Amino acid sequence: MSKEIGSIRQSLIATGLSLLLCFTMLLGTTLAWFNNSVSNKGNRIQTGEFQVALYKYNANPGADQKQPKENSSPKPLEQEKQNWISINNSSPENAILGDAFKNWKPGQTETVYLAIQNSGSLALSYTLDLVVTKDTLSDSLLFGLSSQIDAIPTSAPEAKFSVAAAIQTDQANSIRVIHAAPNGKLKAGQTEYIALTLAMMPGAGNTYQQGEFTMDVNLTAVQGDQNTAVKKAYTLADIQGAKPNESIVLMRNIFEAEKSIKLTQFVNLDLNGYTLYVDSFEVQSDEI
Repeated sequence: MSKEIGSIRQSLIATGLSLLLCFTMLLGTTLAWFNNSVSNKGNRIQTGEFQVALYKYNANPGADQKQPKENSSPKPLEQEKQNWISINNSSPENAILGDAFKNWKPGQTETVYLAIQNSGSLALSYTLDLVVTKDTLSDSLLFGLSSQIDAIPTSAPEAKFSVAAAIQTDQANSIRVIHAAPNGKLKAGQTEYIALTLAMMPGAGNTYQQGEFTMDVNLTAVQGDQNTAVKKAYTLADIQGAKPNESIVLMRNIFEAEKSIKLTQFVNLDLNGYTLYVDSFEVQSDEI
């Protein structure tokens, strides 16, 4: 009997060892089936470049900023870069119109060529506003405007539209503005060329002697996907009413020595070459 029990015990031990060996082999095989490794290094998020530039054509660079002669034909920036003057916040006043618009007389006509270039890597939307700062002459002025992407307009536009009629008055902000290009769009690397012709009516009488029409030219651009909002500020109320992370661009000088600006969120403030003068400026935010 004891021999039979011993034989059974040996058989059970052998069977157990065989099952353990099979399980171990099966486990090893299963792990081998699902084992894998993938490595990819150097992944990064890189922001694009947002850059817009404004140029004015000058056929005689350095020659008192005179406008091109009537028979001169502008060429694109890449072909004639030396004749395109960069316009920025550091440019002198009257850099766009220049001496050609001084001492005007009835019947005189001049054409200005501008270029708005997207020199960055992101698409953009832009507006071009002419903010009128002084006007005793617009009733006698006419204008014509044409534009083209990546090519100069083939001919100067005829001045046949009233400047006075194009001026829009914002009573709330006490401003007068011409929206010359309200919906401009440029892909990366594109340039829009604008031809602006201004003329004084031949029949303008003595009423307009020593008259003046002065305007600020404001180019405002925003990322093409509109993820970033831009707010044009003419008054303190425009700044106070800004939304979080909104970009505020001054469109004229603001002098309010006895008033303060108090914001409850962060905003981006672009002086745009103008002056903002207030008693104090304060940001109170839970994020600080």
